Amino acid sequence: MSKSTAKPALLMELNPLSQISEIYHSLRSNIEFSTAKQEARVLALTSSHRGEGKTTTAVNLALAYSRSGKKVLLVDADLRNPSLHSILDQPRREGLSNYLLDQSAIWDVIKETSYPNLHVITSGALPANPTELLSSKNLSELFKELKGTFDRIIVDSPPLLSAADSQILASSTDGVVLVIEYAKTPRAQIQKAAKTLEHIGTPLLGTVINKSKRKI
Repeated sequence: MSKSTAKPALLMELNPLSQISEIYHSLRSNIEFSTAKQEARVLALTSSHRGEGKTTTAVNLALAYSRSGKKVLLVDADLRNPSLHSILDQPRREGLSNYLLDQSAIWDVIKETSYPNLHVITSGALPANPTELLSSKNLSELFKELKGTFDRIIVDSPPLLSAADSQILASSTDGVVLVIEYAKTPRAQIQKAAKTLEHIGTPLLGTVINKSKRKI
């Protein structure tokens, strides 16, 4: 995909040599360093509430991993407000919800993207009961199965404080990265999100301060 046709969320593609691209490479390196002594192949990206930039961070972190030679899978687990299909120009149909409902096999819902080493599972049809669907044992079985194929699985998770979906997802992953909008997310919400993850028992690998006012 050329620079002129890259989607706004694909910051790594708009200018691969920019400072913002280097920030995502640094984020990848920091995650690798913090998980050096533990297996952390499945990473969830979440935020306190919508609009803080978790999906943009998930996509560009996945690109940073794929450019380092890792085989990466992006999973759109935000079954209430999915967007990865639009960003990566993929059909939304036959995705995660279809697998969780036993309508599709694992390998039928994995789609290749136009970016080397990067694959995606879109959301599929929006379910009426996303919380119950994500509670299915099929979710943990999905990650367990795919750990043998992909070096990193990056999950675009729903906002942590908006619904129980994200908490369920977090418990099935190896670690969580919390995205915080600069100068907007209240400290109380950040603390509440951190305490929620502590209660779940999933490691908080770090936080990303997003939308800060700095030149790219």
